[in-house]
Amino acid sequence: MDSNSPEFKEWAAKRMAEILALEEKERLVEESPPEELKEIYRVLDYEVAPILDASGVRVTREELAKMFAEWFVSKKVAPEQDAQGSLEGAEVIEAESQRQAPKSLAGRAFDALRPERFGGPLKRILRFAGVIIMLIPLILLPAFFFISTQLPPPVASGVMTLAPTVTLIAPGQTQNYSVLTLTFSSSKLAVPTTLAAVAPEGLSFQISNTYVASQETSNIPIVVHASSTLAPGTYKVTVKETEGSSVRDQTFTITVVPALVVMEHLTFVPHTLNVAKGTTVYWMNLDSMIGCCDPGIHNVDFTASISALSPNLGTYGVWSFQFEDTGDFYYICSIHPFMTGEVSVSA
Repeated sequence: MDSNSPEFKEWAAKRMAEILALEEKERLVEESPPEELKEIYRVLDYEVAPILDASGVRVTREELAKMFAEWFVSKKVAPEQDAQGSLEGAEVIEAESQRQAPKSLAGRAFDALRPERFGGPLKRILRFAGVIIMLIPLILLPAFFFISTQLPPPVASGVMTLAPTVTLIAPGQTQNYSVLTLTFSSSKLAVPTTLAAVAPEGLSFQISNTYVASQETSNIPIVVHASSTLAPGTYKVTVKETEGSSVRDQTFTITVVPALVVMEHLTFVPHTLNVAKGTTVYWMNLDSMIGCCDPGIHNVDFTASISALSPNLGTYGVWSFQFEDTGDFYYICSIHPFMTGEVSVSA
């Protein structure tokens, strides 16, 4: 066709108008991309770019955006022109895209990672992973706090013992012969310890020193008091030992008897005891070594009124006798005859 002919000039003008129209559409797409292209940009930033970075292929966002813009124009705009019968326009756009963006290594990598192939699955995987990551602290933190509240505190290393093992006391009495011993293992460093006692109603278990300094062994006096209305029987007292965050609870037995006489410092206390007929009276020896040669052994010997004699009682030894008759009953310690006592039994 002659380039100076009117037909050629008309054809060239038509082709030029089509090219200018396509360039204008491409410019509009780049300046104000549709929602689909915006989604493509997002996939570029958050899915494709990290994969290319991990593979070592360096492609800038601008290069990827340009490739996508060209892809968008070639896939979206060109088919519209084909529908209108403008095959030549599609060929021009294809030639123009090849001129502007030759297939480099990055381009080939991009083709292998086209959004239509991987965009959807990657988005779903990333969204699922994001939900899981957000749920992890929501699940683990409550579980951690729940488990931490259910776990018992560590056990304190100190061991408590009460001497005597069973403390005797009568209603209305106060006794101070018991000793609480706190012992630490020699392989462990003794630490400051606090003690607290919990006793049943009507029974008092007083620890003379509730704060114990750092040492291997501590002997702590105990004062026990039973109310006058407390019924005879066996009672449990719990002592809580706290070493920092470590805790140990130990339980001790207190026995309340109807009537009690203690042997202490070569004396029967009380010297005279008034009880009702049928009452069982207990004697308990609290003496140990007396002077250099006396081991502090005592007994209870009713010399005249009744025929009753206890065995020899060492330290913390106990003997009891039930009085079925009324009257005044005198007794001595036959080992130490100057020790005397009396039980007065009324109807």
